[in-house]
Amino acid sequence: MALSITARQALWYINACRQLEHSILENLRVDNTLSINVAETLVNNPQTKHIDVAYYFTREQLFCNSFTLSYIPTGENTAGIMTKGLPPIVHYTYMNSIRLTE
Repeated sequence: MALSITARQALWYINACRQLEHSILENLRVDNTLSINVAETLVNNPQTKHIDVAYYFTREQLFCNSFTLSYIPTGENTAGIMTKGLPPIVHYTYMNSIRLTE
């Protein structure tokens, strides 16, 4: 579900940047291998039967080459600073990696 929301927002940014004639990375880095597998696989199985039709948007856009997906280990995913509570050391490491200082 989170990947679907992110994909919709990323597509909006990609299209906006294209209209402004700017290039933007079209690669979404995901720390959940199951999400990547569900998005890249056309086969439905019992584990994915609960996914609403709205969440197939990611798969559709992926096959239209609107963007790509790649895996990033959770420990290296700086987006974690925005999505979860982190221990202080990890929090400051992520702050430094995105050049955010006190």
